[in-house]
Amino acid sequence: MKTSIKLLVLIWAVTTLSNAQAVTTWRGPDRDGKYTATNLLKSWPAEGPQLVWSDSTAGLGYTSPAMINGKVYTAGMIDSTGYVMCYDMTGKKLWQTAYGLEWTQGFPGARSNLAYDNGALYFLSGRGLALKFDISTGKIVWQTDLRATLNTPIPNFGYCELPLVAGNEVVFTPGGSTVMAVLDTKTGKLLRKAPGRGENSAYCSARLVEHNGRKIWLNMTKDFFYALDFEKADTLFTMASTQKWTDNCNTPWYDQASGSVFITSPYATGSKLISLDATALKPTIKWQNEAFDIQIGGYIVHNGFAYGSAIQKRNWACIDLTTGTTKYISRSFGIGSIVMADGLLYCFADNGDMALVEPSPEKFEIVSKFKAFNGSQQFSHPVIANGLLLLRNQNKIKAYKISAE
Repeated sequence: MKTSIKLLVLIWAVTTLSNAQAVTTWRGPDRDGKYTATNLLKSWPAEGPQLVWSDSTAGLGYTSPAMINGKVYTAGMIDSTGYVMCYDMTGKKLWQTAYGLEWTQGFPGARSNLAYDNGALYFLSGRGLALKFDISTGKIVWQTDLRATLNTPIPNFGYCELPLVAGNEVVFTPGGSTVMAVLDTKTGKLLRKAPGRGENSAYCSARLVEHNGRKIWLNMTKDFFYALDFEKADTLFTMASTQKWTDNCNTPWYDQASGSVFITSPYATGSKLISLDATALKPTIKWQNEAFDIQIGGYIVHNGFAYGSAIQKRNWACIDLTTGTTKYISRSFGIGSIVMADGLLYCFADNGDMALVEPSPEKFEIVSKFKAFNGSQQFSHPVIANGLLLLRNQNKIKAYKISAE
């Protein structure tokens, strides 16, 4: 029986590789939670879609899996040492590389996500070590200690972000006196930096946009939203977004057609839609909605509406991006992270439940749901690629077949 299952998985893997999506990392190609996969199941059985493989040796952590050229990559902590690791499409671990001491304090384990570019993986440890790995061998190409280089403070729960690769540069958010640090992808040396206002990094992954011909870096720290001239490393403006604790984790959304930026912070600080003028020096707040206060689960912008799970009142909600008006709230499913693929929302609750949801501003309509993991603190985000739904819970990874083929 085991031989038959292994053969089935191998046949599936070979078939899937022929139509493989090359690179799929945390929250998709534009960091907005939208994956490009198509021809996916429109509903699931009560027990969930077919489990293709699972592994419980990923180590402690919250790093979402990444699918790159038909292989799966993630990071985890074993004992107190951090590792980046690689799996094939059947769940067999191909290599595992230690990179040093990981975060062992509150919510211990690996926490950042892996960025890919030109045959290399980029990663930031919970203790502020920036690394470049050769994707084929797992060999460390270079490492730069951002704390030692920039004298930055460690956030309460360790550093956590998806590095931003832009051409021959890779960008991080150290916090403290340096809000943006730009390193050379070839050597790991610091090329330029932008001054911060002294507050900690807040586990947020930056977005790089082009606004009226100018490259602008957008990100959140513990207390502020930043807009920087990326090439000059100059601050265009900051805007207060202070919340109760330390979490400002949600990547800003930018609409090039209107020049608008959407940001959201937890604990009733809530959301804002910001209009940028031509120079991006004089922002205007168009509306605020304190109830749509996303913590760590991300949000989806679709057809003029934003969907996500609000932390203060622990509900799923939808708001109108034009007016900021709340369209619905729902407590019919545990709060957590949200992504989108092939016209449907994928909601992964922090209690291990997984749901397929219609993106309607009228109501939170669950199409299908199942129990993926038992327990709590499922903080990783789902990843969808190659007909697979990849889920992470601490040291466990599960791969479900969700393609309709």
